[in-house]
Amino acid sequence: MSDLKIYDSEGERVLSDTRDYSDRIADFFFGGVRLYIEKKSRSTIELITFFRARESEASRAEQYYAVYQADNHRDIFDDFSTELKTKVEDEEGMLLQTTSEDVAVFNSLTRGRHDAPGTPTEHDHIKSLLREGKQLRFGVSSSNDAVGLVKKYLDAPSQRLAIADDISINELDNCDLLVETGADEEFTPIGSTEELLAEKERVNTVHSELKSSDGPTSKKEEIINKIIEVGQVAGVFILVFVFLLITLIVVASLTDIGVINAFDITNLLDAITGGGTSDSAANVTSGTDGMTNASNGTDGMTNASNGTSGKTS
Repeated sequence: MSDLKIYDSEGERVLSDTRDYSDRIADFFFGGVRLYIEKKSRSTIELITFFRARESEASRAEQYYAVYQADNHRDIFDDFSTELKTKVEDEEGMLLQTTSEDVAVFNSLTRGRHDAPGTPTEHDHIKSLLREGKQLRFGVSSSNDAVGLVKKYLDAPSQRLAIADDISINELDNCDLLVETGADEEFTPIGSTEELLAEKERVNTVHSELKSSDGPTSKKEEIINKIIEVGQVAGVFILVFVFLLITLIVVASLTDIGVINAFDITNLLDAITGGGTSDSAANVTSGTDGMTNASNGTDGMTNASNGTSGKTS
């Protein structure tokens, strides 16, 4: 459901049998307001825009304001343009005038594409500030940029948005997002908005630094951390090996067996036990040799006895 009303520049309702007067429309005209949007409720939105129309080709183009209310704000610009053209041109037989500079915003509403100026980071900050209830003011160089900026934040937590030649007028004090046309640069924050965006950028930078210091943020950093972990484990084994090596060197130096011989377990044990092991082994060998010699002696005696018996026979 929608409703369209037309007012002249003095706030008088026209093109209708109903007589009405709007102080706000008169104030908007003197303040150079080209577009004003207010979300009345979750489902109802109001659009007020300045336009020109003439009764015939030969007549002068008069100045008007259209007040349009609709339930669907997703396609409100297209729906508004269609209904206004039907009302003014088809029903009233008038001609919409689109050549003067002061209707540039109105002309932009009828275009299908509206690109908002600014970087993705700037728009993230704008959304955040609007959620916080801050009033933001921007200057843009073209009417298309102005409409694109307003359209981008129709779904944002902003209730009132406006485009004007001068956004400092009292009638726009209650707006959340204000856009002023005619700036030298494509997208410029005005007044306190510049500081608000700068503060958001500083906070964002700090958060990014803290996030990067919390842990690995890339595959490359993960690989580096894995290498460090492996190096730490290998370091433990190397430390143990060095400790054992030093221990062997110390033992070798204390027992006078030499560093190389320290790796021979027999020599090492001999050094530790004071040579007892080698001596015992030598004694065992000597004992065995003695037993062998005794056995050889017995055999000799036996042979001698046999020889004596042979002679007697």
